[in-house]
Amino acid sequence: MPESFLTTPRASSAVRLGALAIGLAAIVLATRTTITSSAWVGRVFPGFVLLDNRVIASVGLANWSGTSVPGLYQSQVIAVNGVAVGSAAEAYARVAALPPGTPVRYRLDRRGVEREVTVAAQRFTLRDWMLLFGAFLLNGAMYLASGLVAWVLRPRAPVVRAFLMVGVAMSLFLLTAMDLYGPASFFRLHVVGETFFPAAVLQFALLFPQTHRFARWRLAGYGLSLAILVLYEAFLYRPSTYSSLLAANMIYLGVAVVFLTARLVWVYWRGGSQLARQRVRVVTLGVLFGLGIPGSIVVISALLGGGVAMNTAAFTPFLFALSVAYAIVQHDLLEIDAMVKRGAYYLVLTGAVGSAYVAAVVVLNLILRAGAVTESPAFPVVFTLAVLLLFNPLRTRLQALVDRVFFGTRYDGARVLAALGAQL
Repeated sequence: MPESFLTTPRASSAVRLGALAIGLAAIVLATRTTITSSAWVGRVFPGFVLLDNRVIASVGLANWSGTSVPGLYQSQVIAVNGVAVGSAAEAYARVAALPPGTPVRYRLDRRGVEREVTVAAQRFTLRDWMLLFGAFLLNGAMYLASGLVAWVLRPRAPVVRAFLMVGVAMSLFLLTAMDLYGPASFFRLHVVGETFFPAAVLQFALLFPQTHRFARWRLAGYGLSLAILVLYEAFLYRPSTYSSLLAANMIYLGVAVVFLTARLVWVYWRGGSQLARQRVRVVTLGVLFGLGIPGSIVVISALLGGGVAMNTAAFTPFLFALSVAYAIVQHDLLEIDAMVKRGAYYLVLTGAVGSAYVAAVVVLNLILRAGAVTESPAFPVVFTLAVLLLFNPLRTRLQALVDRVFFGTRYDGARVLAALGAQL
C-alpha cells in the first residue's frame, strides 16, 4: 500500500475552542499551584515531603537530610518528637516551629512495622523549588503545549489525538504535583492524571510511529487505568494499600514505556515504512533522554517499593514531547537528518574524548605513582596535543559509526566527492 503524507487541514472551530479551553484551564491550574508551592520557599521543613495521607513521598533532592535515611519513602508518619500527629499539616507545623538543623524524631509505620528515625530539619530554598516544582512546571507546560499544537495542526489524525491524551494526562499529573505536598487541594485530581497516563502512553504506542495491527484495541488500556483509579480513590488515605497501588500503576507505566520503546526500535530496523523510520530518527535522542532515563527511574522505584526518589525522572521528559510533536507535525522530515546526525556525532565525539582523558588518568595512575603525571600542569597540554594529532582519524571513524548506527548508511565521503567530480 503506498504511503501517504498527511496534509494540514484547517482546524475546525470546535478544535480551536477546545484547545483554547484546555490551555486556559491549564494556565489557571498552573498559576494556583505555582502560588501555593512558592509558599515553601524559606520555610523550615522535615528534609522530606509528605502526602496528605501522611505518607512520605518518593521525592527528594541530594541536599535534603531525608535522602540519607534508608527505607524512608512510602512510610507513614504517626508521631513527631513523641507526639502523635493526625495530619500532614500538623506534622509540618511542628517542624516549622524549630530552628534549621534541629534533629527531629519521627515514629514511622510501613506495612504494619513501626520504627523511629531521626532527621534534621532544614530550610526550603529557592534552589529546592526550582529543582523540584520548577521541573514539574516546565515539563507539564511542555507536554500540554506540544499536544495542543499537534492537535490544532493535525486535528483528524488518530496518532495526534493519542498524543494529546498523553500531554493532558502528563500535564495534569505534574501541575497538580506542585500542590501535592501541601496544601494538597488537588490530591484526588492528581491521581486521575497519574492513573490515566500509562493508558495514554499505550494508546500512543499503538499508533506511533505507524499503526500497529492491534491498534483497534488502543483504548483498552483505559479500562485498567479506570480500575486502578477507583481503587486509588477508595483507599487514598490507607497508606499500605495506597503504596501498593502506586507501585502497580508505576509498573503499568513502565510496561507501556518499554512497549513504546520496543516498537520504535522494531519499526526502525524492520519496518517497511520510510515515513515511520524517519519519525523514529527524529525522536531518537528525545526517546533516550526524555523517555528512557525517566522510565528507568520510575520502574526501579516501583520495583523497590518506592525506595528511589522519582522526582529525578521529571528533569528531561519535555525532550520526548518536543521531539514527538515535531515528528508528527512535519510534512517532510528529511531536512532534520542533518541536525540529528550532527547532534549525535558531536555527542559521540565528546564522549570519546572525555572517556579517553579519564582512561589516560586511570592508566597512568595505576602504572606510575598516583598523581605523578596526571597532576602535572603539562599533562592537559600533552593530552590536548595528542587529541589534535589524532583528531582527523578519530573524527572520520566516529562519523562513519554515527552514519552506520543511527542512519544505516555506509559511505566514504572523500570517495563520494571524487566520484561526483568525475561524473561532472
